[in-house]
Amino acid sequence: MGIDFGFLNNRINGSVEYYVAKTSDLLLNRSIPIMTGYTQILSNIGKTQNKGFEITLSTTNIQTKDFTWKTDFTFSTNKEKIVELADGKNDDTANGWFIGKPINEVWTYKYDRLWQNTPEDQKLLAVYKANGITMFPGMAKLVDQDFIEVPKGTEGSITKTVDINGQKQEVTYMDNGFGKFNNDDNHFLGSFTPKWEGGFTTTFIYKNWQLNAFIYGRFGNTYYGLMQTYGRRVEKDTWSPENTGARFPQPRAGGETFTDYSAYMSYTKGNMIAIRNIALSYTLPEKLLNKIGASSCSIYAQVLNPFIFGGELVKAGINPDDTTGWSEKTSATNFIGGQTNNTVLNRSYVIGLRLGF
Repeated sequence: MGIDFGFLNNRINGSVEYYVAKTSDLLLNRSIPIMTGYTQILSNIGKTQNKGFEITLSTTNIQTKDFTWKTDFTFSTNKEKIVELADGKNDDTANGWFIGKPINEVWTYKYDRLWQNTPEDQKLLAVYKANGITMFPGMAKLVDQDFIEVPKGTEGSITKTVDINGQKQEVTYMDNGFGKFNNDDNHFLGSFTPKWEGGFTTTFIYKNWQLNAFIYGRFGNTYYGLMQTYGRRVEKDTWSPENTGARFPQPRAGGETFTDYSAYMSYTKGNMIAIRNIALSYTLPEKLLNKIGASSCSIYAQVLNPFIFGGELVKAGINPDDTTGWSEKTSATNFIGGQTNNTVLNRSYVIGLRLGF
């Protein structure tokens, strides 16, 4: 459905559109009896749905003999979901596909905070070590099942002998999955697809001068890459006994073997606003064109990608607008995209002359 509109002699005009797109017969692998000699076959069985709004608005805010100010605004939002998979309306956890969720929904371990050198954390770290996971204060802590300590012998509990600062003791807690990480500890972290995108262009015209700028933004998406430049950049806000409220983990090298979950800190919001272009031009008046024998002539200067604003990703030197390779991964922390395939927004300065004869 769509509506086109115009008011005040089209000084305000635009359109509003709403769509629902249903796609079926997508190719997916379907399991078949092994007696056929194959375990899977491609079938046209996948179904998805996309729906959203698209809005465009153009306005002439001021228009006089010598001065004009125009603006153009675009806005779009899209909500995607999987409707059906190889096994009908059943989730495919192996591929990370879930009914009612976007195709590129992130389903993996969730970063919680940094471990601290407190008695409470020391006990938890000792329990993890008794389960074969060695971590230290200042390292990344994941969201796990609740640690519920109970009296020894409680039904459904487990008892471990742990070492806390050289003192061995028994710790009994409910055997609810705490102390190990598997699919039961996965969380939905968000989608790589932004919830909405928008662009804004503003143009000022004064006699023969013209100044315009284009701004673009995307919001509501998850991005993987925050920690990919860690260790290659100078980062002062790292954990230490004197800086326990730090944002980033303590750098570690050598010593006792440990399990590092800091890669899961790479998932963060990809919100960004980029000023794509600022341009200034001057068009020579007709009386000067006649003298040089030209039909048109303009001198211009522009800067491309002068500024980009955003959260931690932008500050770490990552371009959140580049999602190249995000559909391919070998694990939850090894994407083809990211820093190894990230395009830096190069700032460019251009000066030019346009002549027409």
